[in-house]
Amino acid sequence: MTVKSNIQLSASARVRSPGDVLRDDYMQPAAMTTAELARRTGLPLSRVRRIIHGEPIDTECATRFAAVFRTSVLY
Repeated sequence: MTVKSNIQLSASARVRSPGDVLRDDYMQPAAMTTAELARRTGLPLSRVRRIIHGEPIDTECATRFAAVFRTSVLY
């Protein structure tokens, strides 16, 4: 089965990392600092910084971020 799509991406489009989404969609609108997020999640500040700078996110971190921002772990 072949599915056709009319979706076109510009050459400059890129996939955002979980850290980009965390920073741009959650932290900035809430005016939350990296240190505040680390404190509220109980994660080490260094771990939160690494995630924001592109390190992969694991289930534990996703669960903690979801609790702080009252959203789904899947988002």
